[in-house]
Amino acid sequence: MKTLDQITVLDLTRLMPGYATLILADFGAEVIKIEEPKFGDYFRSMGPKKDDLGYAFQIINRNKKSIKLNLKCKKSVEIFNKLVTKADVLVESFRPGVMKKLGLGYEKLCKLNPKLIYCSISGYGQCGPYSNFSGHDVNYLALSGVIGLSKKKDGFPIEPSVPIADFESSQRAALAIVSAIFQRTKSKKGQYIDIAMFEGSIFWLTQPFAEYFATNNLPDPDRYIRPNDNHWVGSKPGYGIYKTCDGFLSIGAAEDKFWCNFCEAIGKVNLKDARANRSQSAIEINTELNFELSKKTKAYWIKKFKIFDVPCMPVHDLSEVISDPHVSERGLFVEINKPGQNSIKVPSNSFGLSENQKVQPKPAPKHGEHTDLVLSKMGISKKLIAELHASGEIK
Repeated sequence: MKTLDQITVLDLTRLMPGYATLILADFGAEVIKIEEPKFGDYFRSMGPKKDDLGYAFQIINRNKKSIKLNLKCKKSVEIFNKLVTKADVLVESFRPGVMKKLGLGYEKLCKLNPKLIYCSISGYGQCGPYSNFSGHDVNYLALSGVIGLSKKKDGFPIEPSVPIADFESSQRAALAIVSAIFQRTKSKKGQYIDIAMFEGSIFWLTQPFAEYFATNNLPDPDRYIRPNDNHWVGSKPGYGIYKTCDGFLSIGAAEDKFWCNFCEAIGKVNLKDARANRSQSAIEINTELNFELSKKTKAYWIKKFKIFDVPCMPVHDLSEVISDPHVSERGLFVEINKPGQNSIKVPSNSFGLSENQKVQPKPAPKHGEHTDLVLSKMGISKKLIAELHASGEIK
């Protein structure tokens, strides 16, 4: 049995917020992706493709169904409302106010289904002076302070290479939805969930904010700059990225015990006290560390650091991630078989629940692939479905 069996989710997300509903689908929920008839989710056509469909779309939308509805047309809205009466969850990612303009806001839909859990994912939330601003991940990370912390030597902020806010907010949305489902078992009522994509990144800055609140000073900028191309200076020497003679290593000697182990492993016991008493600057210590580490290979240091119990991992490229034996053993990539087409490899959602049944993932749906099936299950006649196709409302 899967955790969310018997839960039906109406998915009106586009692009990366669809990760929230993917999590629910991977837990067993029936996720019905509702797309406008002409183009659907424009994630379908973005980025590298396989079998003429965006690869990222296929990852984010596996295990879902797709139906076409034009929510600007009366009959489609009537069908949608009928779906709402049977649904447990609705997730949408439009700009604040769009669903209300369509006559599909929470205040209206909760009257159709008082047990409905309605989740809105937007850049800046449903209220506040920025609520109606357009935005993407880079904007959310800039506002939250994440980008402002990481800078090059010239002080120019560094944009992360992955959409952190997109994924974090989707995970937060999924957690909030599951919590609301649990609460509903006691209250017998649904509720509204307002997820702002920029907000979670603020909590991720717990340590910098703790320093700021405690001292009333901004964090030392030297902690978060790249003084040269060889290493990243973290909050302490021995915590960051260092260059070996054949690649890069991440070292996590944050605590004093690991720092001492690290110094012994590289033969620099004279540095044990240097970090604590600041007899040398972080840059000076890191320069010395980097010189020592650059003499040997990644494999040499990984083996030695294991003996000395120093937190250490290689900096992988994507091909190395896929072939890593630890990643393989934990099943973090799965193959999705597509009838009549080549299979595709995708990252899996690994939650580690012993009682959550694992099943073979299903491929992302074709645009509107399940329209007739879903509408038929709702009791809509074949004649009316044909009329809707002919009118263009679901075609």
